[in-house]
Amino acid sequence: MMPIKIKDDKGYLRTVGYLRLGKKGRVFFKPVTRMKNGRPYHYLKVVKGYGIQKEVFDKYLRGRKGRIIIKEKDTGRFLVASIKTWTEHSSTANFGAGKQVFLSERFMHGSENFDRSVIKEGK
Repeated sequence: MMPIKIKDDKGYLRTVGYLRLGKKGRVFFKPVTRMKNGRPYHYLKVVKGYGIQKEVFDKYLRGRKGRIIIKEKDTGRFLVASIKTWTEHSSTANFGAGKQVFLSERFMHGSENFDRSVIKEGK
């Protein structure tokens, strides 16, 4: 898996997910923490879901075949939706971390391990 990095507001590169190119299309894997200290951390209550930086979505995912897998590290849950679903049902906003493309959990399918194989998060 190839790490996808962007510069944060201080100019530091940070990994925002991992991309794998396969026969059935692209797989974008994003590890998140749903709750931290009893409060939502990456989970956005306003949209009841998660976001991906717009520049990453536009460059690597929009118009492509494949799926996006979000793994909640603290719960162990996998939330999966096709890139097409993200494109059709997402909204774009900036809630303080730059422009992001957000998708509600109601459009994602839950699974213990969607790929039925181990996905390594990278270091």
